[in-house]
Amino acid sequence: MTLLRCSSLVVLVAAFFLLLSPNAGASLVTYQFSGTVTVFDNQGMLGDIPDVLDCSGSFVLETDGDSPYAVTDVFVQIGGDYTFSSVGDIAHWTQRDEDAVVGGKGFSSSLETILGLPYRYGVYLFLYGASPGDNSAYTSGRIEVRAQQAGPDSWPFSFNGDLDEFVIQGAPVPIPGAAWLLFSGLTGLVALRRRRR
Repeated sequence: MTLLRCSSLVVLVAAFFLLLSPNAGASLVTYQFSGTVTVFDNQGMLGDIPDVLDCSGSFVLETDGDSPYAVTDVFVQIGGDYTFSSVGDIAHWTQRDEDAVVGGKGFSSSLETILGLPYRYGVYLFLYGASPGDNSAYTSGRIEVRAQQAGPDSWPFSFNGDLDEFVIQGAPVPIPGAAWLLFSGLTGLVALRRRRR
């Protein structure tokens, strides 16, 4: 009896602190987008490629709390060969009136292998059409991918274009682990009380 009571109390205390934690029940939203970009490559670093390429990608946004929200897993594909991925926590969300900006510097890219030259890649998504705090209504936007020169034999180039399609998938908010712990602790205490009767 004493062991069951102690276990239930420990579970309840753990659940209480977990419920107070900032990440309890974090709500994640996946954004998918597509469009076209224009290639700006005055020095021909990318070789003979079309001036306009298809672009698509996605990112995950944690919508709990105040802006700036946490952004992870940013991925952009341009044409069939060029990919850009966020590394660590380099990407950020910034709300500006009815627009938002997602991005940052320091992305990894398949171009590192293709070009064999040191570049610093920045990816910026400009999302249009939502009010502050409402990140479920963006309908269009723009993308800028910049490659900054980082060596004596390299030249800058960029991809700029419109994003005309957004698919926003709000994942169902899961019942956080703390809620299950709270339920378990309460169940244990109820069972203990019934045994006493």
